[in-house]
Amino acid sequence: MSLHQGIILLCLTVGLLPTTLSPAWAGEEPSPPVSPVQAFSLEEALAAALRNRPELAAVRLELGAIPEKRTEAGQLPNPELGFELDNLASNLDEDEVEATISIQQPIETGGKRKARLRKIEAEAQLLDADFQVAWLEVAADVRLAYTEVLAGRERLALVREAELLAAELTEITRGRVEAGELAIIEESRASARLALAGTATAKESRRLAEAEQVLAATVGETAAITTAPEARLTEEPELPSLEQLNAGLQTAPPLARLRREQELRGAELAVERSAVSPDPTWFLALRQTPDQDGHALAMGVSLPLPLFRKNRAGLAEAGMRAARSDLYLAAEERKATGELAKTRANFAAALEESRTLRDQVIVRAEEAHQAVLEGYRQGKFRYADVLESSQALVEARLRRLETIVELHRAAVTLDRLAGQPLPPLTHLEERSNP
Repeated sequence: MSLHQGIILLCLTVGLLPTTLSPAWAGEEPSPPVSPVQAFSLEEALAAALRNRPELAAVRLELGAIPEKRTEAGQLPNPELGFELDNLASNLDEDEVEATISIQQPIETGGKRKARLRKIEAEAQLLDADFQVAWLEVAADVRLAYTEVLAGRERLALVREAELLAAELTEITRGRVEAGELAIIEESRASARLALAGTATAKESRRLAEAEQVLAATVGETAAITTAPEARLTEEPELPSLEQLNAGLQTAPPLARLRREQELRGAELAVERSAVSPDPTWFLALRQTPDQDGHALAMGVSLPLPLFRKNRAGLAEAGMRAARSDLYLAAEERKATGELAKTRANFAAALEESRTLRDQVIVRAEEAHQAVLEGYRQGKFRYADVLESSQALVEARLRRLETIVELHRAAVTLDRLAGQPLPPLTHLEERSNP
């Protein structure tokens, strides 16, 4: 090597050095380590949502104010203290100013105190029902988000197995091309198919990451979370009977809340009716007479005369609200019954489709694919035949997975409508091989 060539080689080597330096030697800040995603079981996710969700905290705050409202409603009306001066501007001779101190106490009639206490109790029961409804909705959201993460994991496993299958086909094709059994274009087609499978895997990885972010937001956690490693989707949730669902519907929190609202409207109407009764006020007065250097005590009662205002507007509005709550309850019962029947029908259809895919479509697609793959190794089939059989198998497995996800969504909806207790997530002993 000449001196001139050695100098050029040295310069090229020095020029390449900056690209091989670590970020610390290059003066760059090292990227912070990525914190691992925390795994939650379904029960842990529900417990976290119970702590974190603001709508539940808001109802708790309202419930916390009930004891003070109950105490206030049971108190007597406040008395009134009066002070009066007489003869301040009299034109009579020798009239001196007289001072009077009085205390007045209204006396409630018509069951006003009892009506107020009944209204507070109805408000407390309605708030408790509000909390149950809010918790039912939150729990359904958490279960749906948890199901989507589980489905994302299963979906990613399926496309990864499809990618492994594409890699196996590529190796087989490359061997046959090297042996002169296939044209080189077949290897290019197999490599393209492998690259396409890789993009599908990357896409499902992103979808899983998004589902984990949605789960974290639903639970109320700031950091990303995922499902427990051992958690799996149940193969086929059990289909509840329509009679069982309708029986649960009548005691479900949404309808129970409307009944509590009915009771509150009735209590409000009772308060307005009690307001029609006039409340007498008794008073006790002490009068001081300076000219006679004496004192006088006076007692009396005043009674309002309900001649003009008889609380007709309050009664009309309270009566309208009570009647409207009855109509809302009847409408909600019909709506919930129809939605429950529709969801159960969709559940039954998805269950039948899942069983057909499992027992007929997937079994036959697996048999056909294994036969075609073995024949391809022996040179009996074309690459297009193998590709078609593998695509049919992957599509059938993905379709069944989506059907199982639909079953879980329908199960969550049925539980929400019927107000069923939250069932534990059933774990599969073994996941169906996609």
